[in-house]
Amino acid sequence: MSDEPDENDEPDENDEPDKRGKNDTLELAIAVLNGAVGDTLARRGNGLATTLGLIHNGREMPIDSEALRGVLGASSAPATLAVFVHGLMCTETIWDFPDGSGDYGSRLARDVGAIPLRLRYNSGLPIPDNGAALDAWLSGLVAASPRPIAEIVLVGYSMGGLVVRAACHTASLGQHAWLQLVRRCFYVGTPHRGAPLERAGRLLTRVLGAIPEPTTRLVGELADLRSAGLKDLGDADLRHEERARPKPALRLSDAAHPVPLLPEIHHTLLAGTLSAEPWLASLFGDSLVPVPSGTFAGRDDAPISPENVVVFPGMSHVTLAHDARVYDALLARWGDRATPTSEATSDTSTNDRPPVPGPSRRLRGLLDLATDVVEHGSRAVQEVHEATAARPFDILTAITAGSPALAAPTAIVRAVHDASVASVYASIRLVNAAVSAAGGAALDLAHAPRDDAGEPSPADAPPRAAVEPPAPDATAKRDEPSSD
Repeated sequence: MSDEPDENDEPDENDEPDKRGKNDTLELAIAVLNGAVGDTLARRGNGLATTLGLIHNGREMPIDSEALRGVLGASSAPATLAVFVHGLMCTETIWDFPDGSGDYGSRLARDVGAIPLRLRYNSGLPIPDNGAALDAWLSGLVAASPRPIAEIVLVGYSMGGLVVRAACHTASLGQHAWLQLVRRCFYVGTPHRGAPLERAGRLLTRVLGAIPEPTTRLVGELADLRSAGLKDLGDADLRHEERARPKPALRLSDAAHPVPLLPEIHHTLLAGTLSAEPWLASLFGDSLVPVPSGTFAGRDDAPISPENVVVFPGMSHVTLAHDARVYDALLARWGDRATPTSEATSDTSTNDRPPVPGPSRRLRGLLDLATDVVEHGSRAVQEVHEATAARPFDILTAITAGSPALAAPTAIVRAVHDASVASVYASIRLVNAAVSAAGGAALDLAHAPRDDAGEPSPADAPPRAAVEPPAPDATAKRDEPSSD
């Protein structure tokens, strides 16, 4: 084993480059899906839902002493850990420099001897939930570390900065031991005072839902299915108490923000702006986060030194996560420099660990997602179909109301039409359930353990949850989106 940290933090060098690229693309697609509807995936137990964890050399690492020895080393010298938390719809690869020369973590390992730890999580979950998960993960890390920990430095990008703050808030309330090791936090492009684009989406959703037109209302309902994590960005909600409060249509619900930065931590805020014009920077900032939000403007009591608030002109939101100028600013505000003596290792045993997560879970998650889309999509289309068809029937019923000879046939035609529509959509859902069950059985068979003769052993195969048949009531409503 090498005594130097793996600066590139990449998968096994023997992996084919194009294969690694395809894996990165797949992981990014799943990250985008999690950011969009990750709370729904998690609520349904879908295999595509990401769980918070450490990614090392492209693979998930459990938090136990044996696995951490390969990441942190087994030296008796206290280690400084730099924990990197990505943003919405990202993976840990957002930190990678475009030229392949590593990331902020690998450069910190080189320059100050810090050991970088890159996390991945489901950015569609509520920010308080991800904060609680990060709090629990850090507690497990400290408990299982094979070497002493001198300091934990938290670096959050975009939403990741809010997750860091939520974790610190949770740990502060619970007086958790790991928080005593945190003396520095860096926030890169973090919307401390919320994201105006999400608030604009909130307003648009309400407007669409208020229009008495079935198709328009359906579009509004679909837009409102966006994840809880996305909605939390609107006001930078770090606690469930704030999430439960009624939200104004467009303005920030609490400009002062009810969760302060912890005064015992040294905070550095790094923000970008595409324009040097103050009014444009104030409105658009780095294209997603306005400068006042990225710099926590308006909180005069915030424990932030002016020299630790840096705004980079001409820098977009995405670029902030992997730009040499941002790293230089981070390094300049790191504080005491240490001689790079880290004994973190590149754990070759991780090459035998399964990727994140196994293909069977991913395939099952994809099947379940497709099943849900057809199930709920058919119900949504059925509602629009029935509402649209009801209009001419209502007019015809009103016209023939005074003539029993015409009213009776009209009622019969309408009943036949409604029954036909209901049966068609019920058949679609029935076929969908059957295909889902058959697909699940095929996956179970394909991944079942096999005996010495190569035959599957069904008794040892993991059971698949039963697929519920479609509800007999064809007019049943779709699942309501989770309340924020």
